Amino acid sequence: MSLILEAVKATIPAEFYGLPLQKVAAFAFVTTVKTRRLGMSMTLSDERVFEYKLHLPVSHMGEIETLSLKDVLAWTDSLQGIERSFAIAAINSALPLDGKNYYAGNALDLAAQLGVGKRVAMVGHFPHTDKIREVASTFHIIEKRPQEGDLNAGEAVKIIPHADVVAMTGVTCLNDTIEGLLALKKPGAKVIVVGPSVPM
Repeated sequence: MSLILEAVKATIPAEFYGLPLQKVAAFAFVTTVKTRRLGMSMTLSDERVFEYKLHLPVSHMGEIETLSLKDVLAWTDSLQGIERSFAIAAINSALPLDGKNYYAGNALDLAAQLGVGKRVAMVGHFPHTDKIREVASTFHIIEKRPQEGDLNAGEAVKIIPHADVVAMTGVTCLNDTIEGLLALKKPGAKVIVVGPSVPM
């Protein structure tokens, strides 16, 4: 169980739990759920990212829209990756946003701004990171599916404790790795969580 996701879910008012799912869709890369608004998540279907290696069917396939928000929120602990994707999208569709301040911009640009002359670690392989690489004193990409130049996910324990800025994929919310990665960061390090799976 993710304590972070449980804390995020706790911000959803109980009166929203009965909301019907107006639209649901799982695509190759993105899953969406609409309750109060459209919520998104990455579709978690790659065993290299979600390591339970159980080939379980998706519950209520073909009739997910008949479920309530509360039913789908329970899937945050599912061992079925696509169910987890629906759960994160459902969270994002129902979070109360009133009274919060939001800023338009690109999170990777923010990572570059914060990373000038600093040690930057990125969990997850993102495109368009040249700007960060140019300004950071060191820059490492840590990835469960490493591409050329990336470090394997197991290297996180060596890299993150020294990073001044840690930018990580929101998939860490989906695959039960966010708490462990946050525990590795040094005090005072800046953390940015990026992508459609980030509950916000």
